[in-house]
Amino acid sequence: MLSGCYPGGAEYVDQLDLVYTNYSPGFDFGSVQTYALPDEVVFIDSDSRPTDPEEYLREPFKSGILDGLEAQMNARGYTKVDINADPDLILFPTASRTVNVDIWYGGGYWDWWYGWGGGWYYPGYYPTYVSSYETGSVFVQLAFNNPNLDPNEDLPVHWIGVMNGLLQGTDTQVNNRIKSSIDQMFAQSEYLRR
Repeated sequence: MLSGCYPGGAEYVDQLDLVYTNYSPGFDFGSVQTYALPDEVVFIDSDSRPTDPEEYLREPFKSGILDGLEAQMNARGYTKVDINADPDLILFPTASRTVNVDIWYGGGYWDWWYGWGGGWYYPGYYPTYVSSYETGSVFVQLAFNNPNLDPNEDLPVHWIGVMNGLLQGTDTQVNNRIKSSIDQMFAQSEYLRR
């Protein structure tokens, strides 16, 4: 009876996308004017090692992320400048991909070995199920380019945005989801404007 009232799960993969943002409440985003954005998006694969050479995200996803960030920053009243023009803010986008593998043992082996459950079973009587899926995340850090900062210190990050979702669908579908997630990042960050 209760199961009839319980809502169903997601029907489309984009319904599983997540967007998270956070910021430094003491930072005045209206007091700065310019920002810089790199030409590449650093890419971290689940197989990447810290000693591997730096990799970059491929097209069309790279342009989808960079164009989306630029459009949102410009719409918020900030002006994009070259990194050498000493911008007030610097955006650092990073993308990652993780392959998740789930393995479910049917329990027959352990029942046979220990004699638990409803009886004794020959090992492998129940099949083992394996499934895998890929998730992708995009991390965006907005750092204040403090001119008084010691060169050995890290730039202070005053805003972060994270989006996560399943990597399913065509390149166009994934890029559309990236755009809508970037739009959502800024929609839930109204304080991020001039």
